[in-house]
Amino acid sequence: MVAIDQEALALLNEYSTSLKVLAQKLEDDRYFADMVAKSNKRASTSAYTVLEYAFFEIITVFNLCANPLTNSLQKFALVYIGLKFYSPNFLKNQANLRSILNEENQELISHYLNYSQRVAAYQQTIAQEPTLLYPGILKTHNRSLFDEYSSTLYRFASLIISFEPSTTGANAELLKKIWALTHTPDEEIKEKPIKSEPEDKETLEEVLQQLQALIGLTKVKQQVTTLVNFIKIQKEREKEGLHTSKLSYHCVFTGAPGTGKTTVARILAKIYKKLGVVSQGQLVETDRSGMVAEYAGQTAVKVDKVVQQALNGVLFIDEAYALIGEISDNYGQESVATLLKRMEDHRDNLVVIAAGYPNEMETFINDNPGLKSRFNRYIEFDDYTAKELFEIYKLFCTKADYIITKKAATKLKKTFQAHIDNKDETFGNGRLARNIFEKSVERQANRLTLNKEPLTKVLLQTLEAEDIPSL
Repeated sequence: MVAIDQEALALLNEYSTSLKVLAQKLEDDRYFADMVAKSNKRASTSAYTVLEYAFFEIITVFNLCANPLTNSLQKFALVYIGLKFYSPNFLKNQANLRSILNEENQELISHYLNYSQRVAAYQQTIAQEPTLLYPGILKTHNRSLFDEYSSTLYRFASLIISFEPSTTGANAELLKKIWALTHTPDEEIKEKPIKSEPEDKETLEEVLQQLQALIGLTKVKQQVTTLVNFIKIQKEREKEGLHTSKLSYHCVFTGAPGTGKTTVARILAKIYKKLGVVSQGQLVETDRSGMVAEYAGQTAVKVDKVVQQALNGVLFIDEAYALIGEISDNYGQESVATLLKRMEDHRDNLVVIAAGYPNEMETFINDNPGLKSRFNRYIEFDDYTAKELFEIYKLFCTKADYIITKKAATKLKKTFQAHIDNKDETFGNGRLARNIFEKSVERQANRLTLNKEPLTKVLLQTLEAEDIPSL
């Protein structure tokens, strides 16, 4: 029996079907077919039709992924793909799909094995590394189809690789190569010399100091510090060969807008890098518009794109609950399902932080079992106090070379308190402090323009009480 479970078989069927449908779309595009014909003529492969060359590219990608597979699994996947692409009815008539490897089908097996070997041999004659023709043409001709074709090929490759998981990191390197092959056709595929990047001289202690330097956020600082300490101890236990607790690094940030969630996420990404949780530590920010498409077939493509950008770092999803706006929101449901699959595929090199209002996030996570099992760390961001908003305002002043008088400071504190006393769901927190600062600067400019006195450095720097806007 071939070692492939029903879920993997269903995905193999889905991706093989999707690639066949895409190939048929390309074949129906006259302009694309003409461009392929010209390119094939230059490459002495004019005997290929559009459909045939699409299959050639599929097998090129398959060959890259199939080496680690057992012989029987490699044969099964290869023959299944071929039959799905060219003879789908053959598979429908099989009482047992695994019977396609029976001796009675030896001629069929040999046909696809020989084809796979010819594809590999041809690729070796034209370049040191395999190349694909269609992504390059599509990238300039039809960007939407480029995204769909490249992402489907990449997901297909990810599936083939997942049949025989590797713990050596080889799979991750192979996926990087396949991403470059499918998504950056106008870039050199061969390995390039590694460019030296500016040395990251920040220490973990310095990054933690950045967190502590933030205004307010007392509970957030305590929770992050606890997380850091726990990770440190688990790393030390691991070094000593002791049992370690399974730790999820994914987080839910709950709080109103303007409470510093994105800022803390950036710092946490750097902390994760310093602790060896991720290797790069970049933060990729997105929301519903970056993960949910407006038409069928593109949502998974959008999710794949942001996930790829966030690999080896942190993906920050703002207002994550908006991914599923309504019960009937199929595209939103698809985005969550795709995200969960990618989180599993890249569980060793991707951290996700989902952020939003507390009640909405609780409902969003609890109503989706796949999310609930992965997100069990909540960090709560409280609204700022009037004192903290005043400190944020003063920080804006310092950065922009302004000073405030005592009367202005008194009025400012009262203004912030009045906003807090009358706040509703639209309360802006840190953004409120920024907005009031910007209005103060505008009001000062109007006041100084009407002032007939000579403008001095002190006048240009000073914000008076009359410059502070009231509620």
